Parts: sequence; structure tokens; C-alpha cells
Amino acid sequence: MPGLKIDSNGKIPMVDVIVGHAQMGEYSLALWDDNESNPVSVGKGDSADDIEDRFRLVPTRDDLAALQDHTLSWVIFIKRLGRGRNQPYSFEIRITQDDEERVSVKKKGRLGSSLEIFDGEWKIELT
Repeated sequence: MPGLKIDSNGKIPMVDVIVGHAQMGEYSLALWDDNESNPVSVGKGDSADDIEDRFRLVPTRDDLAALQDHTLSWVIFIKRLGRGRNQPYSFEIRITQDDEERVSVKKKGRLGSSLEIFDGEWKIELT
């Protein structure tokens, strides 16, 4: 599992979700404790509304110290808008802290069906 290094003395990390190519994306992100249980929602939404797809990883800086060995998981559903197969899609999920990218996942391709599901996770390591 890829790692996510976070500075426990830095600013609160931010999560950005970007969906491109005129497709619809619905997503959710969750923090799991060091036993990989008890998930807490970090953010969820879709790319079709006017709400910014940017979230704080935790509510306060005091919460950063408790993140060692936690896992941040994500799932995104990309839906085809319009007709026709093989439409292009792209998305990125990016974590930044102190204006530096800590980790990201970028995917692009062509939709083989009307709905594609992608997921992943990062193990958190405090520095």
C-alpha cells in the first residue's frame, strides 16, 4: 500500500478531487484507524454541483498527531454523460500540505461502460 507522509507540525492537509473530460464523478474519502476499522468520512460529493471538491483531512491541527498508521481510502464512480461508448475520462485525487503535494493518483482513459469504479488507499506516516 502506498504511503502518505504528513508533517505533524504542518498545516492541515487538504484533499482535492478533480474530474475532467465532461464526465460525472461521485466520490467519497474515509479515514480508518490503525486497526483498519472505525472509518470516519473525510469528504464526499460529486463533480456536477457548485460545491468545491476540496476537504480538510482532519478538522483541527490537534487531530494530526493521532493519524500515525491510519489509512485514507477513496472511491470514485465515473459516469458517462451523454451517449456513446469509449468516451474519455480523467480524474485526480491529490493531498497537499503546506503548499506541497504529498501524494496523488491520476487516471485517464476511455469509459468502456456507462459507469467505472476506481478505488485506492494510502497508509499515513507522520514525520
